[in-house]
Amino acid sequence: MKEYDVQTLEIVRREIQGWEKRVAVEIDSRGQEAKDSEKDEETLWHSQVFDLGNSVNRLRSTMELARKQDSTE
Repeated sequence: MKEYDVQTLEIVRREIQGWEKRVAVEIDSRGQEAKDSEKDEETLWHSQVFDLGNSVNRLRSTMELARKQDSTE
């Protein structure tokens, strides 16, 4: 994988992590009462945050694999 591809992946990873943090802050700022009254919506939000975290982990793994492949070439 080319160095610019790895750099692009790194930028995307940082952006995803930033969005993950912003979504978590938004959910937490609503308080328990709002969470209880909108349980289904909050469950969806939490699952999306979880999915976003998984995307970050997959991207990190892809970047690590790309670095290993580059070092063997």
